[in-house]
Amino acid sequence: MRNKDALPGTLLAIRQGAREGVLTLVVAGEERSDTYTVSAKFYESLGSPAAGEVLGEEPLERLRLHVKEQRAVSDALAKLARGDLSRRDLYLKLRQKGHAEREAKRAVSEMERLGYLHEEDAARRLCEVSAAKGWSRKKVTAYLHSRGYDSAVISRAISAAVEAGEADFEANRVAFIRRQEERGLSPDEVRRALWRAGF
Repeated sequence: MRNKDALPGTLLAIRQGAREGVLTLVVAGEERSDTYTVSAKFYESLGSPAAGEVLGEEPLERLRLHVKEQRAVSDALAKLARGDLSRRDLYLKLRQKGHAEREAKRAVSEMERLGYLHEEDAARRLCEVSAAKGWSRKKVTAYLHSRGYDSAVISRAISAAVEAGEADFEANRVAFIRRQEERGLSPDEVRRALWRAGF
């Protein structure tokens, strides 16, 4: 419930957060009070309003937008903590979580800026893991496309993995042929199997 005597947009309280440099602002809304957690730097950018001061529409909108963006960034960090993602997959996961297009895009850009989102490194790791399973270059490429990586990123990731000796598609092809021959397949059947496997 909000303070009945306070006008909507009144800054009711400013509390020090659990972490240094973090503040909790309690602002009167139409029917209830809203709580916003912000950095001290952002609070200063609002003009460091005092408790009891009525915030105008522009500062209130900036405050709401900032908090939404910070939630998207927090969710993006949580998603990346679970594993590598492409820009596209991270964006889609944020949208599925309910973040608006603008907030999701800004969070993805922020993850890149902070160094938490490295598409080429992630694509290379996926390439190395897939090549170690005996996959062909074509199958790895299709898989990386399905994970949201673009052609340029995939090409550089595969080239880097091959140059580092972490992906040997020719060795995978030879091993694949040997396995098919051990199964007793004819040369024509081996060729068809190679084609299906993307070799």
